[in-house]
Amino acid sequence: NKTQKKKKAKKKKKRTKKEKKKHGKGRENKKNKIKRKKKKTKKKKKKNQKGKKKHGKGRENKNIIKIKLKKKKSY
Repeated sequence: NKTQKKKKAKKKKKRTKKEKKKHGKGRENKKNKIKRKKKKTKKKKKKNQKGKKKHGKGRENKNIIKIKLKKKKSY
C-alpha cells in the first residue's frame, strides 16, 4: 500500500466589491410579489339569538329599583 497524499486545501477566493454588494438581493424579489388577500369566511349566525339576548337582564332591573328607592329617601 502506498501512503495517501494529503490534498492541499484550496485557497478561498477573495470577493470583489461588486460581489459583496450582491448579498441578499434574492430577498428583494420576494417583497415585490403581489400579496393575495385571504378570503374572509362568513360567520354562521347563531340560531338561538333570542334566548341569548335575555341573559343577564335581571341584574339591570335590580339596579333600577335600587336607584328608585334611593330617590324616595331624599326629601
